Amino acid sequence: MQIFSSMKLLSTTLVAFLFVLASPAQQQQLYSQIFTDSVMATILLPLGHASPRTYQMLNRTDTWQLRRFYFKPPGPGQHQEGMNPNAYNDTLLQLLITKDEWNMLAHRGLVQQPAKIKRPPSNVVLVDSTHTPERDVFFSITKPVFYKNWALIDMTYYQRDEGRTLPAQCYQGQALFVFIKQSKHKWELVRVLNRFVL
Repeated sequence: MQIFSSMKLLSTTLVAFLFVLASPAQQQQLYSQIFTDSVMATILLPLGHASPRTYQMLNRTDTWQLRRFYFKPPGPGQHQEGMNPNAYNDTLLQLLITKDEWNMLAHRGLVQQPAKIKRPPSNVVLVDSTHTPERDVFFSITKPVFYKNWALIDMTYYQRDEGRTLPAQCYQGQALFVFIKQSKHKWELVRVLNRFVL
């Protein structure tokens, strides 16, 4: 009985672990829904840029930041606008995702580790983060995080300026993408939160 219970626990843990991870094909499917002209226009047009034929993206995924999930009050000398408040302040998002679901998405996102992107969309060119990208605007992105019928992806976009060319030097903003599962292999982008400026 004890052996059976241990095997059952191991099986449950393995299934849960696999559920957190996205296959390269599934990850590519979600990324492809982001890198479309209509979606990217919501990010690029406010920056004064039209959607290009191809997009430049750093070749390693970002880590999820705690402040994307939970509010962090401004520190001394910091303004509220620069603190990037958590996305769950969004009223529509609160109607879509329960607090418990949000907490589980946060837990799964915060344990992810950066990794090389293996299968970018066909209109995305990967660049090494240690090099200077050629474009005035370029991007980095997290791996998807999954829970139940929800998936989240966080994107950072970088605006080059004179004297600011490497990612760490550029002006930055962030956008959160919310997906809902429609069927076993199909996800739909239902919400884009692009109001966080660093």
